[in-house]
Amino acid sequence: MRFDDRPSGFGVIDTGHTVQVNLAPGHWIEVGGRRDERVQFHLHRPSQERVNGRQSERVAHLVHRDRDGRLAVVAVLPARRRAHAVAQQVWNNLPLAQGEGVAARGTLDMSDRLPPEPTYFTCTGSLTTPPWGEGVRCMVLKAPVAVAAEPIRICSRLYPMNARPIPSASGWLIKASN
Repeated sequence: MRFDDRPSGFGVIDTGHTVQVNLAPGHWIEVGGRRDERVQFHLHRPSQERVNGRQSERVAHLVHRDRDGRLAVVAVLPARRRAHAVAQQVWNNLPLAQGEGVAARGTLDMSDRLPPEPTYFTCTGSLTTPPWGEGVRCMVLKAPVAVAAEPIRICSRLYPMNARPIPSASGWLIKASN
């Protein structure tokens, strides 16, 4: 897995279910020779994934689409550590009401927040919100990414529970990268 990010425009929408950041072109992921463009990311509380049996209090889902319309979702689990410029830019542009969107001023640069060649778990799954589309390439980063505590608290107040239950992994083929 390799992330390829550069500063780009973005918009923030409070969907009534989550905070979603829609991205202008310029954010990519490459996995196994397939290159997908990141179109948005959104947040869930608690995480809809477990790593080593542990569920995180929050997760960001980075949603990507290839040229054929196939989806790939990367789950990024937070580790509370230091200030996070990307999170601060999102909160600075948060709409005042549910269902509202804001075309943000400035650009969003995720290049210093995502590891250049991360290790991850992967399986084929489904979207975690309606319409629950199947055949989604799902990847969960093994290591958490540093996020400031304040944005996590803000999002937790807005959406104290907006995750589906974690499905049983029984029968799933889950692979791990090196």
